[in-house]
Amino acid sequence: MKILDCNKLVFLLSVAAAYFGGGTGCHSSSSTDDTDSDSTHATDSDTACRQVLTATFRDFTEAHPDFERDDSGWGPAVGLILETLDEQRKPIYNKLRGDCKLNENGTCPSTDTWQNTPMWGYQDTDSDWQAEETFFTWYRNDDEIPRPISWFTGDEINRTIQKEILLEPNPDALNSLFFDSSLFLPLDTDEGFGPSPENTGENYLFTTEIHTQFDYVPKQVFTFRGDDDLWIFVNDKLALDLGGLHEPFEGTIDFDALAEDLEIVPGNRYPMDIFHAERHSPGSNFRIETNISCFVSVVPE
Repeated sequence: MKILDCNKLVFLLSVAAAYFGGGTGCHSSSSTDDTDSDSTHATDSDTACRQVLTATFRDFTEAHPDFERDDSGWGPAVGLILETLDEQRKPIYNKLRGDCKLNENGTCPSTDTWQNTPMWGYQDTDSDWQAEETFFTWYRNDDEIPRPISWFTGDEINRTIQKEILLEPNPDALNSLFFDSSLFLPLDTDEGFGPSPENTGENYLFTTEIHTQFDYVPKQVFTFRGDDDLWIFVNDKLALDLGGLHEPFEGTIDFDALAEDLEIVPGNRYPMDIFHAERHSPGSNFRIETNISCFVSVVPE
């Protein structure tokens, strides 16, 4: 996989800039600029448009009931979360089993009457599953999570690390960027909680949070393929919904086809918020392919 330090990015971005055009600015993952963003949704942004996605990774262990569950899931499920973000630009819990189970052929049979084991939450009683409480912790730092917590007995729920994901020119498609890893383990074994589950020797069990902006022009698409949960919001509206534990699954955002629903107009800059979770070993797939030429990193409120 290719999560690179800033020095390597300077060189690689200069190559990408020559291919696509644009700047080659590089910043350490702990620094931010004071320049106001064009978007009203951001308090801080790096106004340089780059072929980089700045990601916040939160490392978990199997002590959390949503990670390394006994079941391997039956997703992807549509409708596990609401179609809007909360005031902190975080996804909001909706339903225990979502609205429907998405199939490769595009069909999505209803899960309203399903009795399948929920893919998240803990069972407080034999008939009472609590998923809203556990999901709240996925995309918040440990010190932002209120205590006490009845379903967690450890000291730390998660540990947060920020890194950058480099999108490279796609050799198989003109004017296309991509990132592809069939073993997406961005956290080293000496980072976060270290190997988890411990017997794998690898650092699975983490979430990924990305806040960025892009300039919308006609014919743009954004394709993701991977596992597990993946939600992408564009202009504060849910544009790709692949929730739950599942095998690698692909979904594409066709911005032109969704322009009316997303309320986007060519020539304007819009926020894109990406939320991902790797919740079960073994296997961790993460592929992005897009003809969006560059992205502007954002630090949300």
